[in-house]
Amino acid sequence: MGKYYKQNAFKASTESGLAEFLFAPVSEFSAIQVAPSTGTSAGETAEITTAHTFTASNDGFVKAKTDNRMHSIDFKDAGELGSKVSTSTAKVRFKFGSEAEMLEFVREAKNDEFITLHKTAKCGDGMYMQLGCACQGATISFDGKTGTLKDGSKYIEGTVEYFGEPVMYSASVDLAA
Repeated sequence: MGKYYKQNAFKASTESGLAEFLFAPVSEFSAIQVAPSTGTSAGETAEITTAHTFTASNDGFVKAKTDNRMHSIDFKDAGELGSKVSTSTAKVRFKFGSEAEMLEFVREAKNDEFITLHKTAKCGDGMYMQLGCACQGATISFDGKTGTLKDGSKYIEGTVEYFGEPVMYSASVDLAA
């Protein structure tokens, strides 16, 4: 399988109205960091402060073009007291230049696992909410809802799902070449 997720449609963009959604397949990492299991200050066990590393120097996170009006993260707990588990879900509207690029991404991404970073709403704080970890990546699925935006670009709505709790990521972010 090629590097379908590095297609031209996902090259970093400065367009307004885009949410910052970064992703990379779990297989591209040489080390995926975790939040510490113990801490001395509030929030410390829910934040990754050491950068993830990639297997090749030109690998890194890909910045997807997404519509910021259709980008949200929800998480919920399920189960009985003492054995509850969390599920995290992000709704994302992916933007593409053409139908062919969109269909290729849908075909290839559905059977891959990812680490996804979702920029927090506070501009300039360098914080992301991460879904996925080394032992269980986040998955991306599509419901088939597609369309064309005012600027002529194509979109498809997708769901990022992770069976675990999100964590904050404040370390440096390497972008794919």
